[in-house]
Amino acid sequence: MNKSKSITIAVLVLLLAFLSSCDGYKMFTGVVVSETNGEPVNEAQIDVSYRNNHKTISSLHADSSGSFYYVTGFTGMMFGGPAYRFTIKAEGFESLTLTSKKGRLDTLYLKTIVDKNQQQQISKIQFDSLVDVSIHLLKTKRIGAINDEQHIVIMMCLNTIPLAHTKQLEPRFQGGRYDVLKSIAERKKYDEKIIRVYRNWQLNKGHGWYFPSLQMELGGTPAPYAWFDVGE
Repeated sequence: MNKSKSITIAVLVLLLAFLSSCDGYKMFTGVVVSETNGEPVNEAQIDVSYRNNHKTISSLHADSSGSFYYVTGFTGMMFGGPAYRFTIKAEGFESLTLTSKKGRLDTLYLKTIVDKNQQQQISKIQFDSLVDVSIHLLKTKRIGAINDEQHIVIMMCLNTIPLAHTKQLEPRFQGGRYDVLKSIAERKKYDEKIIRVYRNWQLNKGHGWYFPSLQMELGGTPAPYAWFDVGE
């Protein structure tokens, strides 16, 4: 093989290697759902930018099923092309930002914005029923086997009992089922074990805990949303 042919082959090999490393077009797909109930978040806005430049290059919206897709231009770059930054926004939800070089974003969970000054109002009959449910759960299940929604109820009941007072500023919920719930929570070391179940916890006001994944507080001096306003 003469020298010119060798050079030509070498150039072709390098060209093919370069072209094979070009990323071309990318299609990013994803589904936006509520972390609370798994329902699709339709009309969620998705702003697209490059990871290293936050200027928006495109905006789109999820459809009624929460699905969206975004097709990039031809990148023509080696090593997978640029990474893209996606900011997902929807009314009533916290915004979510992520970056990706891959084409699939999978399921994206948005957290509901919680108004921490909004207290949930329930009747005393309803509260007593929730206390009884909490007692039953703690008696019959391991702490780690209780689901998120049930833990939220338990925490709100445990928060309500010491915080609720009569007009004469006397403790409202004493004795009976209320003492039973406090006693079984202490006996099963609920405070100690729950921070092992939800390891991403934060210290809260009054030496309590805040669990971001539950958007709930336990103990200390919780905000109004974390304990019940119990009627008569």
